[in-house]
Amino acid sequence: MTALVALNSEQHQSLCIKANAELEFAASQHLLSLKVQEVGQAGSSFPVFLMKDPSSGVWRISAVASFAMGTNLFVESGQWLPAFKPLAMQTFPFYLMKAPGEEKGYTIGINPASAAFSEQKTQADQAIFSSSGKASAQLMRVTQLLEASIEQDIHTYQFGQAMQELGLVKAINLVIHRQDGSQETLQGLCTIDEDKLNALSGEQLKSLSEKGYLSPIYAMLTSIYQLNALIRRNNRRNKQDARFGAIKEIKIAVNSGNTFS
Repeated sequence: MTALVALNSEQHQSLCIKANAELEFAASQHLLSLKVQEVGQAGSSFPVFLMKDPSSGVWRISAVASFAMGTNLFVESGQWLPAFKPLAMQTFPFYLMKAPGEEKGYTIGINPASAAFSEQKTQADQAIFSSSGKASAQLMRVTQLLEASIEQDIHTYQFGQAMQELGLVKAINLVIHRQDGSQETLQGLCTIDEDKLNALSGEQLKSLSEKGYLSPIYAMLTSIYQLNALIRRNNRRNKQDARFGAIKEIKIAVNSGNTFS
């Protein structure tokens, strides 16, 4: 991501959010970042997986929205199709960033060069600040969401750590078989090891339940069946857009080379 700058009513008063900026952003995302609190809802539409950030080693949760990078099967004809909308979409194009000159404080950051912003406001665009410099209703709503997301990020981090410490992380590959005979493999995805989950002691399961982890665990496991719906969605779009190569089947293979414990 391009370096963020702190949002400032003096410097950025003329900036507006372009109409449909949120959808244009989502349309380019084949993976959607999730908080652990979102897994239950996301699993009703998307296959959801754990992924380990290679640079930080931190566990992330992602929903697969397409099998082709830079595309999203859930944005069509200028509309977001699912009932569930991830927090990362709701807060775009704003982000939390460390407050300049402060050790622990946070502030709202933006990438002013982003295509989501414009200084030439149209009727459909949304102003960020009023002419007097006050935050718009949209900015106040997003600020509240981002402030609440700090605690959600902590819970998501703790969830990933707990899954690793209990040995519940299972690395898998998605082997995509195209109808033209070609094949490709999606790597870096992890799910919950159901056998190891079932082997946990009563005390361990009780601890997971008390922490609120059992619900996202089971939601993540059942979300894998959304791969079938995603294939059907992909093949329907293939008839209009060649980027979505027709898929015959997807096989899930355990990646025994990656172990997390």
